[in-house]
Amino acid sequence: MDQLKGVGPKFCQTLSKLGIERVVDLLLFKPIRYEDRTDLKEIIDLQFNEPALIHGKIVRARVVFGKKRSLEVTVRDHSGELTIKLFNFSKYQQDSFSPNSYLSAFGRAIMVGKRLMFIHPIYALSKTKPLRPEKRLTPIYRLTKGMNQSRIAKLVEMTLKENVSNLDSELLKKIQRIHSPQTIDEAEEARSGIAFQELCAFYISIAKQKALSANSESVRITRHSEMEDRMMAELPFILTDDQTRCVNEIFRDLEGPRPMNRLLQGDVGSGKTLVSALIALSCAKSCLQVAVMAPTEILAEQHFVNFTSWFEPLGIKVASLSSQTANKKAMEIKKALRERRIDVLIGTHALIQESVEFGGLGLVIIDEQHKFGVHQRASLLSKGLCPHQLVMTATPIPRTLLMTWYQGIDVSTIKNVPSGRKRIKTHTVSLENRTRLIEEIKTAVVDENQVYWVCPLIESNDDLDAMATQELKEELKKKLTQCNIAELNGKMSSQEKKQVMLDFQLGRTDILICTTIIEVGVDVPNASNIVIENSERFGLAQLHQLRGRVGRGTKPSRCFLTFKPGLNDIAKRRLNAMRESQDGFELAEQDLVLRGPGELTGTRQSGELNFRVADLNDDFNLVPKAIEKARETLSRQHEHGDEINFLLQVWLPKLSSTFT
Repeated sequence: MDQLKGVGPKFCQTLSKLGIERVVDLLLFKPIRYEDRTDLKEIIDLQFNEPALIHGKIVRARVVFGKKRSLEVTVRDHSGELTIKLFNFSKYQQDSFSPNSYLSAFGRAIMVGKRLMFIHPIYALSKTKPLRPEKRLTPIYRLTKGMNQSRIAKLVEMTLKENVSNLDSELLKKIQRIHSPQTIDEAEEARSGIAFQELCAFYISIAKQKALSANSESVRITRHSEMEDRMMAELPFILTDDQTRCVNEIFRDLEGPRPMNRLLQGDVGSGKTLVSALIALSCAKSCLQVAVMAPTEILAEQHFVNFTSWFEPLGIKVASLSSQTANKKAMEIKKALRERRIDVLIGTHALIQESVEFGGLGLVIIDEQHKFGVHQRASLLSKGLCPHQLVMTATPIPRTLLMTWYQGIDVSTIKNVPSGRKRIKTHTVSLENRTRLIEEIKTAVVDENQVYWVCPLIESNDDLDAMATQELKEELKKKLTQCNIAELNGKMSSQEKKQVMLDFQLGRTDILICTTIIEVGVDVPNASNIVIENSERFGLAQLHQLRGRVGRGTKPSRCFLTFKPGLNDIAKRRLNAMRESQDGFELAEQDLVLRGPGELTGTRQSGELNFRVADLNDDFNLVPKAIEKARETLSRQHEHGDEINFLLQVWLPKLSSTFT
């Protein structure tokens, strides 16, 4: 990237946060949406809350001191007046709005009293005459700290003009259209074409990985049945038939000469962790190391506690590593890992750091695999010589996705949950009945039940009309004065989160107000009630995961799904499905229909996405065609060798080197 004009080392680091490491990454950095600044509106024709572009002469500019200091700029065209209001402004900005100069502004009109206003619009100033409207749609990009829309747009424009990417002309034309389209239809047609190429590259990589595995030798792992029996003898339950079948399926792979690549799927509370532990046990007893990667510190900590209690009596050394691990302790763990004094390492994304080196990695276990990107999973696998891979998910995968997205992976399924799990009674509650809900929770606490209360946000946000943990905490502390209330969210330090969870597990806290951070890895048997605020904002898979936090003890359990009146049809169907079913497989099928495959595959997760341009919710119809194109291209590999290498280098550079 530093070969581009104006891109120094510091800016390269900023671009890297957006996943932009190469020139081609910049060109494939698709806009998240477009704004139409091509159509100039007269002020009198502005529609409430609709984006629009206006031009006018500045009449006056003044600082107003109300609840919050603001700068108000009055603009006039021949049809009327509009006020531009800025709350965050500098002295330089204030002085730049000189009367009788011209202003172009793009924003959404609102009425404040009798005045028409734009609040913090995008604007440009001219001393002599109004600026002309844009000729094409304006791309809006995802940003990070140290980046603004203007800079990234100029960088993309300059890169396209200089053509320093070495891409073929056809792909470049499509890229130009997604960054500077005349219409939304033109942008979508180009994006779809690029997405098809990305999907082809993805399926070529899957086929090549599978072929590579078929020709690779991995260490055979012998099953240590005696150790399994010793471990299970200390547990208060036995394996279900489904768990036993899955263990047998996995060992058939492990005892063969090729590296295993298997998905273990099962509903909430079905016992996947125990199955993975039995596999890890035999691996460790075969003198091979095991890496267990989880998406959150809470889930990683839960695994660490379980694996330690099961393994250490058997002489197996377990350690944990996360970004919160103190430097001195992290260095000790990494040294012990290299020297093979650690058998099982459990952690978060910290496991894929370059400084983490295994002495003999034989098995990689990835929990909640859809939370990780392709590159992250590949990075962990690269730390061993053809290690076996077991990925797990508590979000059951619909059959349609297994046949397409999850090609090249074998699947083991746990359908039945262990005996003793209670059915959870699910209620939908309109926010109009909030007072009654709070009384229900008060009664539950009096009866010595603990409660999760989940919110979509940590802090109130004017743009998102949803409950925040801080706002809820203030409300409940006033209305439930006899209850011990605590808050848990992702912004807290690792130590704070541990203490809050410990207090809840020990029964010191009655109500735990939290974000979806408790979606996985939290097991408190006395927590028998869960309230999920603004449930219409979540998909079925996530609601089902959250509901699975209760029903783990002996008490009857309840889930309350709050919603705002005036739900749309899809939201109503989603909440009805939650009331009527507790089968995660059935709900996953419905989620596929209602929300699309992106939610179930992790391609809608924040962080490292699996795709740059393709989106399974929009492009699922392209998948069968991409699979067929990939097969056809690979069947004539001698003719299409250069094309295959090009596709892999563009779309999957970290994987392409393993195929050459």
